Amino acid sequence: MAIDARLDPGATTWDSAADELPLGNGDLDRLRDARSAAGGCPVETSLAAYELGSAARS
Repeated sequence: MAIDARLDPGATTWDSAADELPLGNGDLDRLRDARSAAGGCPVETSLAAYELGSAARS
């Protein structure tokens, strides 16, 4: 996927369909493969960034 080129290969990501956090590209790829094998992938309709607490303002 195009966004993967911008991700650190060891980044911890979040996916609402996953019970655990995908740790790195390998976990993310396995999650995507499992979702594809199950017959479908979610379609993102929007993406928004939010400022979380005072640490984000530092």
